[in-house]
Amino acid sequence: MRFHVKCFWIAYALLFLALVLKAEPPNAEPRFSFHVMGGAPGGWPELLSSIGLTRGAGGGASVIVAPRGTDVPPAEWVARVEHGVILVVEGDSPLAAAFGFRAGTQPHVSVRSVEDLRAPDLRIVWEKALDLPVFEIPPEARVFARERWQKAPLIAGYRRGSGAVLWVAAPPGPQGYERFPYLPQALADLGLEPPFRSSHLWAF
Repeated sequence: MRFHVKCFWIAYALLFLALVLKAEPPNAEPRFSFHVMGGAPGGWPELLSSIGLTRGAGGGASVIVAPRGTDVPPAEWVARVEHGVILVVEGDSPLAAAFGFRAGTQPHVSVRSVEDLRAPDLRIVWEKALDLPVFEIPPEARVFARERWQKAPLIAGYRRGSGAVLWVAAPPGPQGYERFPYLPQALADLGLEPPFRSSHLWAF
């Protein structure tokens, strides 16, 4: 009898632990997920999938990308960022302007050589130059990459509330890494926690 009572309490404890630590329900968005708005995702899925994020439907994805030309109500996305979403905005748009990233009145700059401030000695040269406006960025934003010679910002971002906003002047490229190889590190600096990480892993 005592054996059965003991087994009962062990089973009860395991059930309680499972309820406390249970995963998200099947119809919930995965915690480590991304969503690219619009019908032209470009290289964003390849980039975000490479760091372990899975495709989501957008409602509860942890990283949302708004490519250039995305037309959405800025006020809604300001609130979502403050509640934990990491929003990536591309180029010049009302949504980018709502977060303080605006095309300035200076002449455009031809961008081909990029300086990533994480590794300034690394030579990043685009296959094709892009003619881009020089953007004004909010004072609280951290610049992650810029045009090497005229120092025009190309990637910048800041935390806001429980989330963050990352702005990029141009798409990352068809494969997701051609223009900004350290873009995932910028996301991590803004609070993105990758699903898999190790401080003891060496890769060659």
